[in-house]
Amino acid sequence: MSEKTTIFRIINVLFLSSIYIGSVTVSSLYDKYIFVEEIENKQNIKFFEHFMHPIFLTYNMFLGEALCIPFYLIILVIFKQNFPKITKRTFFLMLLPSFLDSSFSTILIYGFMMTAPSVIKSLTGIALLTNMLLGYFILKKRYSLNSWMGAVFIIIGAFNVGYAVIYVKGIGHTTPLGLSIIICYLIVSRFQFIVEEKLLSIDKVDPLLLVSVEGITGLIYTTIYLFIFLNIPCSPIEQDDYALCAYNHIEDLNIAFKQISLSPILIKYFLLQIVAEAFFNTFGLIITKTLSSNNRTILGFSSTIIVWTYSVLVGWENLNIMQLFGYIIIVTGVFMFNGIIDFYNEITPPSIPLIRNKS
Repeated sequence: MSEKTTIFRIINVLFLSSIYIGSVTVSSLYDKYIFVEEIENKQNIKFFEHFMHPIFLTYNMFLGEALCIPFYLIILVIFKQNFPKITKRTFFLMLLPSFLDSSFSTILIYGFMMTAPSVIKSLTGIALLTNMLLGYFILKKRYSLNSWMGAVFIIIGAFNVGYAVIYVKGIGHTTPLGLSIIICYLIVSRFQFIVEEKLLSIDKVDPLLLVSVEGITGLIYTTIYLFIFLNIPCSPIEQDDYALCAYNHIEDLNIAFKQISLSPILIKYFLLQIVAEAFFNTFGLIITKTLSSNNRTILGFSSTIIVWTYSVLVGWENLNIMQLFGYIIIVTGVFMFNGIIDFYNEITPPSIPLIRNKS
């Protein structure tokens, strides 16, 4: 590979990574902004002051993905390409990521409502380990010892951050239930990343087409979940239970639209979130195809520091040395995983480096 080609690939990866990190950060922050926005409570309904409707955020995510369809069709027209032929097997496999995403993203948002903003990103160390194990057994990937040690560092740092948030008072509001929901989501959702990587790298599905299909089918799945949630009665027992059951049903559209009418700024947040989700998911799939699902997971760590710093500045969380130390460990692990720091002086590079060399 020539030096010019190598430089071009580095610039390309940095460009993709920057947009992905930026969109992940914006999406995470606006999720939290929607939940902390105070709404005028004229009807004096308990916990009416905050917008506790995760299903709306799931809709926004898939709507952002579905809006990629016209852009994909325009690209086909401009470059005079025919719509790709897709086998039945590939088509049904394309339906799986949106099913997993719609199912677990809604559950994740419930956990996000009960968790400090930076925790969900820091705990993706668990997701990385799950992703590596699935890649090892399903996609037959092999990793260097340095990469495995880097993953261990990331996991240790992630648990350090999680421990600081849960057990050190004054850092940020996080409940054991919210933390448990996030951990379960991170473990199960990695299977979605592996399926997407297979579709992109082996079946050669275009990333923009895949994200468009995920958007359409995700909206259908989420609509089904919405009707189910509307008819499930519940009664909160403790204060933290209001995140899951604020209006005597898991979901209540009547109250949701009343809250939106009382706080129009929520519409602005929704629109910005839809745009961020479109970029986030599209460039996430491009990174999965260009690099790997592991690198997509690792790049999510970069937004962790940005989200945490912002959370501290606006008062959502307080500065804590233990948490800061955890982030330093995470960054060290990321450098090790990608071979930037190599304690073992291995001759062969990590099997999934940040910049793949193609000859």
